[in-house]
Amino acid sequence: TSILQGCADTCAAQELDFAALLHEPLIEGRPPVYWAVLKRAVVPKRDGVAPVDPDAVVLALLDAARPLRADGVAEARRACMTVSDNALFQRLRRRYAEFAPLSNVDTMLLDGSDAEDSVEVEEVRGDAGAFAARIKVAQFQLRMRVSKRVRIEFVARERLWGLTFSADNPDATGVNRAWMITLDLGKHSPPTWVDAQLVVTNPSSAATGSREKRPTSIPLKCQNGELQHESSDGMDDIRGRQLQHTIAIELDNSIMGVHLQNEYVWPMHSMVQNVPFTTI
Repeated sequence: TSILQGCADTCAAQELDFAALLHEPLIEGRPPVYWAVLKRAVVPKRDGVAPVDPDAVVLALLDAARPLRADGVAEARRACMTVSDNALFQRLRRRYAEFAPLSNVDTMLLDGSDAEDSVEVEEVRGDAGAFAARIKVAQFQLRMRVSKRVRIEFVARERLWGLTFSADNPDATGVNRAWMITLDLGKHSPPTWVDAQLVVTNPSSAATGSREKRPTSIPLKCQNGELQHESSDGMDDIRGRQLQHTIAIELDNSIMGVHLQNEYVWPMHSMVQNVPFTTI
């Protein structure tokens, strides 16, 4: 931080905007924060605690770059995806509003409470594509009733994943198809086949005063091709491969839909298995 402050003082003396400078692609076509994420040191823990914060340089660069611009945020997100660092990605989302912008309605609903969304990812060893994402959604039912949309993002297997719950989805005829779950990939994520299970757990009997019920599970699978981020050029195939942009599940008339709409859900666990595509 002292080095950054020295750079900031030097820029100020020359009437240069140091914060804006940190967003520029100064190093091999990338801003400094991109390389800070990629070169982030792994600090061994002592008695379960790291002696220094391994994210200190990344956080210092982002603090010095405020107000954060969209291009700088995009580069930091891409770097987290490149090294498959979900822990850092989630920390940035909690610390900087620009990484996880909430709607005005959600901001009002969550303001003043300590509740926040969280995602922990475990990549399964010995399997090139499998991982589990354990998700907690703060004020899930309240947000769905009021803002009608909850979106969770996380990093796993060098990809950025988005899981969206929505409750206001009119079809082409104008008929509302309430309650949908959508899985998609973020920008720059490579295409992949998906064979996943979304498992929603019930609260414990101690929390609800009722008997604990069995978890509810719903499959999330590719049907028409590999899952791919929706590119700006609108291409639906790469080298002859069939692709789809989302995996969307309607819950209107399903047991899962009734479960989500009428019962308090906390926490929510997502078990996702991803089978990557291998080029030859």
